[in-house]
Order: sequence, then structure tokens, then C-alpha cells
Amino acid sequence: MRNHMLILLFNICVIASAMFLALTVHSLFAVIGLGVFLFPLLRMANILRDLDERERALDGLSAKIALGFSMTIALLAVALKIDFQSRDVFVFFLFPLIAKASIFFALAKPRETVMKYVGRTLVCLYLFFVILSHGVSLTTLIESLPGLGILALVELSIKWRWLSTAFFVLAVLISPMFLENVGKPGAFITFVILITPMLVMGSTFFKKEE
Repeated sequence: MRNHMLILLFNICVIASAMFLALTVHSLFAVIGLGVFLFPLLRMANILRDLDERERALDGLSAKIALGFSMTIALLAVALKIDFQSRDVFVFFLFPLIAKASIFFALAKPRETVMKYVGRTLVCLYLFFVILSHGVSLTTLIESLPGLGILALVELSIKWRWLSTAFFVLAVLISPMFLENVGKPGAFITFVILITPMLVMGSTFFKKEE
């Protein structure tokens, strides 16, 4: 019980720090803190009871890793002086959730489960961004093809472990496409949201069988 209270206190202090940074540096820090710790805090307070004791510990660990990663991304965005609009704020809530969920699955679930959920979510996100950019059009159909290719790679990687390393290669190959425009909000947001699940899926190659 004491350990739970200490962890809860630590999480509250982290969120308080995020709020302080939001007031003194950039408002994005508040959204990131909320995105990372929303569900862990609900579980610590026993409002959500969907995980066992081991999974709850990994849930907290994944939140802390995602927090560090998300804060680094936010600081990078501030350093690059990217001019985000109010409509972009939801993405800075979405990104920590994606990062935390991906890391949690990588820590807590079998390799096949990680590939299924993280990979299919990645494809859905890619298709979402394509449709958001071009609407229902021929361009959307053409630009959806890489997403379908990624889906095929995900399904094959479930069967053959070594293929999961292809996601590291894919992350390296697509990075230049975004980095040359990284100062633009759309390119920056798309890059960090797509790259994170790719790195997680690539890391499943090193995950031991349950």
C-alpha cells in the first residue's frame, strides 16, 4: 500500500512539473503530461481495474519511458520554433498515448500480440493522415499503397521473427522524407507518430518468447 502511495505521489509530482513547464516554456507540456499519465493514474486510483499486478507495474514503467521520450520531442519542437496551431494540440495528446501503449505492449505482451496491435494501429494512423490530407481521391488511393505494404510486412513479421528488423530499415529510409521538412508542423507530427511504433515493432526481434 505504501509503495502504491509513493508511486502515486511521484506521478502527481511529474504532472505538476509538466504543468509548470506548460506555464513557463510551452503549453504542449501540459497536454503531454495528461496523455502519458491519464490511464496509469486511473489505475492507481482503482478506477480502472483492467490489469493484473505485473501489468500495472509495467504500465507505470511504460508511462515513465513514454514521458521522457515525449518531453524530448516537445523540447525539440520548441527548439525548432515550430509554429503549432490550436488544431495540432490534440496530436500532442495522441502521441504520448501511442508511445505509452506501444511501449507497454512491447514490455507486457508476447511478440505476436505486439506486432498485431501496434502494427495494425500504425497502418490505421497512416491511412488516417492520408485521408486527412487528400480526402477521398485518386491521390489518397495511390498514397495508401505504402500503408498496405506495411500491413503486409506486419502480417509476415508475425510468422517470421527476422522480418521485424525491416521496420528499423523502413524507419531509416523514410526519415529523410520528413527531416527535410521537419520545421513544418505537419511533417514533424507525422514523423514522430509514425516512427515510434516502427521502432517498437523492430525491437520485437530481440524479445524473448514467453
